[in-house]
Amino acid sequence: MDRSEELLQLVLEYTNLSDETDKLHNRDSLSGYDNSELNCLDAIGRLEQPNVTALAGEMRMTKGAISKILRKLSDKDAVEPYQRGSNRQKIFYRLTDAGQELFDAHRERHRGWEERELLFFRSLCVPGWEKNNALKIAEERWNDPSLFRFFQGLNMP
Repeated sequence: MDRSEELLQLVLEYTNLSDETDKLHNRDSLSGYDNSELNCLDAIGRLEQPNVTALAGEMRMTKGAISKILRKLSDKDAVEPYQRGSNRQKIFYRLTDAGQELFDAHRERHRGWEERELLFFRSLCVPGWEKNNALKIAEERWNDPSLFRFFQGLNMP
């Protein structure tokens, strides 16, 4: 088996493990919220002044999409709007107590996800495996620009 086949096998194993792990993790307090809602909660919890414009920029989504997500989160009592001082035009959002619990659970989930992902990607960084080989595979075999950019960002020897 050549190195590209080994890499493909690792990616397949990773994908299957990742899917199964995600299914196990989705049985807790975060169920009932889709990824965009959880990521919006995360952005609100991290940003200093989260309004629709700031959230749209942070999440790389349209203001209309953010407004829909905020309505859903507001209906679920996870966020609430507020205004600062005398400026009645700008509306900001903050987490409710329930939203803060979701934010904390989501951050913890992300930490676990990052640890799991790092283990996988570090397994790709074995002695004798050059970054250029990974770039070549991405460029020639998969011809996928996003995958090519991914491999360019890897910190390989």
